[in-house]
Amino acid sequence: MQKPYYHFETSPDSLIYEFDSVSEHKTIHKVVIYEPLEDDMYHLGFGDLTAEGKVDYKIVSANQDMDKVLMTVVQTMLLFLLV
Repeated sequence: MQKPYYHFETSPDSLIYEFDSVSEHKTIHKVVIYEPLEDDMYHLGFGDLTAEGKVDYKIVSANQDMDKVLMTVVQTMLLFLLV
């Protein structure tokens, strides 16, 4: 069974994925970033994109859509691994 996830946009190099977490009360712009390390390894970073264009990795959004947000992150992982 496929669980719902948010539509996301991908950067041309497939290292950045952006989507909006939407609830009745607010919309939060989220970002998933794959940062290259050494030996074909990558770091996955995830957080809210601030108005200044920085990623807040520590914020607790509490937008009541955790399952959908996590499924969206999983979808980015699947796409990233296939590229």
